[in-house]
Amino acid sequence: MGRRKEKHGGTKQVESFAKSPTVMRFAIANLEKFNDKLFVCSAEKFNWTAHFYRGRFLNEEYVVFDIYCHCHIPNWSCDAKVDVRIWDNTLYSIEHHYELRRNCMSCPAFLKWDDFIDPTKGYIRDGRVVVEIHIFEMPKKIQKNSAVIVKEYPGIRNFTISVGKSRFYVNRELLAHTSEFFHREYDYGRLDTAEPYFLDDISPIDFKLYLDLTYHPKQYFSAYHAKDMLIIAKRFLNVEVVTTCQNVILEDLKENKLSTKDKARLAEAYDLDTVRELFNPETLLRPSICPRFMPIERYKEDERPSPVYDEVTAVLAELDHYRQIVISRGANRQEKEEEHLCEQSGEIDDDVVIIENVVEKENEEDVGEEGAREEEEDFDISVPSTSGCYGY
Repeated sequence: MGRRKEKHGGTKQVESFAKSPTVMRFAIANLEKFNDKLFVCSAEKFNWTAHFYRGRFLNEEYVVFDIYCHCHIPNWSCDAKVDVRIWDNTLYSIEHHYELRRNCMSCPAFLKWDDFIDPTKGYIRDGRVVVEIHIFEMPKKIQKNSAVIVKEYPGIRNFTISVGKSRFYVNRELLAHTSEFFHREYDYGRLDTAEPYFLDDISPIDFKLYLDLTYHPKQYFSAYHAKDMLIIAKRFLNVEVVTTCQNVILEDLKENKLSTKDKARLAEAYDLDTVRELFNPETLLRPSICPRFMPIERYKEDERPSPVYDEVTAVLAELDHYRQIVISRGANRQEKEEEHLCEQSGEIDDDVVIIENVVEKENEEDVGEEGAREEEEDFDISVPSTSGCYGY
């Protein structure tokens, strides 16, 4: 017999972060003329890009930063912990999940500009500021499908929103800047309180997706989520999210990412009136590679031209084409059902009794249901597909 292993009281050490983090270090001088700073760093597996710039919303200026992750490996994903430091002081430690075509982490309300340039705060030394970004790769986390969501968004958090049992810790100025609904609530003083703001007519999952797009608008989601997100965006009067929905539909239809069956379902989900309203030239925003919160007078490049409306017309024509396919399929199905009923209602001798094989009929129905279920499974609308946008 072998020796019995003794249990010791020691705990197994789990290496949660990489031993050597990726470090980006750069200096910002001449703060009066500072607009933005772009820094790129190559690591063993991933390439990282940090974009610091001076942004403004609600007539107040902030230091805004975005961090992008890039990789040449197909279908890559990465969980990372980002420490943002000014000199030796760690201001924020943010954990984020990056993946292919969902590769941006945005921190809009990072630091107020007045605090950033205040000599008493200690950020400026010898007329310059040294920023360090330490990126630690983390083990991939198992996604928990919990009905209760507690999420703290990056940057300054001065407001709590309660949706059912879920809590979202956000920046109220950012909400007011991106949503006319929250802007009115901000003007009425309903957001300037320590008590949570309650929303009862929306699900926590839908509101989380709305906040994710508010903080990270450079990410797309499934075109089949666009219809639901349009309802939420109209509820909160968020034009930016509506524009994201426009980009989703245009990209999926123009680049032929969808099969004929999927396009037919998309046409069935979107009536033409909705699409015409969605792509109304009077409300269609002009896309630009200008940073999101940077005032246009500080932006160095000219604004990109507005989308070609011939493309929008082509989208409408294509949706109409596949919508007609859906209508014709429904009409053919109805004609077949009527023919089948006519065959069953034919003249039958009164002395003849027809006995159907009930078992075979039930089996046929089960097979039909399973086939339909298999057909639905290859088109999962619950998993959002994302891709980068806004010129980055």
